[in-house]
Amino acid sequence: INPLYPAKTDALNRELVAMLVYLEAPDVVAKTVPLMSQEAVGLEEIEFDDDLLRRSGGYGGTFLNQKANNPQRQQIHYAYALKNVSEGWTPALRKQYFTWFAKSRNFKGGASFGGFIENFRKESLARITDEKERAEMDALSKQPVRLIPEGYEEARKIEIGMLRGMKFDKETLEAKAGEPIAIVLTNNDPDG
Repeated sequence: INPLYPAKTDALNRELVAMLVYLEAPDVVAKTVPLMSQEAVGLEEIEFDDDLLRRSGGYGGTFLNQKANNPQRQQIHYAYALKNVSEGWTPALRKQYFTWFAKSRNFKGGASFGGFIENFRKESLARITDEKERAEMDALSKQPVRLIPEGYEEARKIEIGMLRGMKFDKETLEAKAGEPIAIVLTNNDPDG
């Protein structure tokens, strides 16, 4: 099953990463950590009845907040799946993984959402045997992260197409030198 991962659908990727972690695939970390910084393959829209949720004084507001601020369910699944993996980590992969926890502090969810993320962050830290490295990753995962760099809040957004092999589709790139821009990557690969 290893050659099938990553797949073209979120649902299949969730199943494959769980199986590969269970089977202790040697490259599951190297394949999964980069996926944690991407949007979901096919954003799965959850259908909510907004009018019904607005009438609910209890949990309705929480669901509306979650809908407006997608907490990156796919990224969370990948991070959660890797929490018990001990082998296959390089210093760069471990740093990228724990940086994700700092970024996740900007995600919105229900009342227990932050606690859920914090609990498996701690479980992930417990897997690091080197005390110094564990302390470094603990500090790194707590640092506040700006999702939009300073000075780019009002930047013009441009979409850049990605082709097979993660190559830029230069035909879609239009920007002036020195212009602050926010880049949105789109899939222009005809094979998906």
